[in-house]
Amino acid sequence: MPLSTLQSQLLQKMNVPKDLQEAFAYQLGENGLPKSPDAPDFLMVLTDQFQKTESHLLELRKKLGLVSIGKLPKSKFLGEEITQETVEEVIKQEWVLATALWRTTDQVVAQAKNYGITLSRHHVQFALDKKNLAVVEMIKFAKPEFFKVKKPLFIKAYLTSFIGILAGVSGFYGGLIGGARQGFESNIGITAYISAFFYALLGIVRGWAMATVSGARFGLQTGNIKVAIKLGYASALINPFHDAPGSKYQQEEQLVVEEVIFKLAEQ
Repeated sequence: MPLSTLQSQLLQKMNVPKDLQEAFAYQLGENGLPKSPDAPDFLMVLTDQFQKTESHLLELRKKLGLVSIGKLPKSKFLGEEITQETVEEVIKQEWVLATALWRTTDQVVAQAKNYGITLSRHHVQFALDKKNLAVVEMIKFAKPEFFKVKKPLFIKAYLTSFIGILAGVSGFYGGLIGGARQGFESNIGITAYISAFFYALLGIVRGWAMATVSGARFGLQTGNIKVAIKLGYASALINPFHDAPGSKYQQEEQLVVEEVIFKLAEQ
């Protein structure tokens, strides 16, 4: 089934590979529309492929780290002996593809109707299910009402914020688990266990700080005690060391925040 003229032109303009263009067309119906009411539309197909490419890129970066320290088992990779150069070349190719898909998706969200799409909450939920923060944020920018939470009364907001601060004690446990996780993932072998132990100890303190700040902030923003406590704990568990925006753990934390706020706005 052919894509619409505008869809084809966009994919070509963004240098999306021909085989992917054909794969997109196969998943869609005539003129690039969904095959049925429950079938994925053009934006969902893009979101799915975008996330697959991002996940593959992350795995390649992990592999590059192992290659660079000589810890990758001897084997073949894409028909070649695994070397730092071969992995770097594949990473470069995947990064180019990810960039092309990001630009394409951003354009589709910004001008959805031109590509046969009506943005809905279903698209947000689909992106959340795929754990694609970039697409969630694109839709949030285009449709901020999907994430708009009713402003709480002044007294309720500050009372909830205060409770969020008190609930920051949950960050001790969250930071313990989250810190251990980061320490374990950042190393291999016996070093991973040693690192996990010390990261966990540091995470207890840092996690408490994260939970306190996040609990207070989201309590003030939403006036919802359950949300304040949940997001405070999530901050400590997922990102106890307050990694910079764009980093792996910060993005994981932000994805949880967006999902909770989206669900609250839906209510």
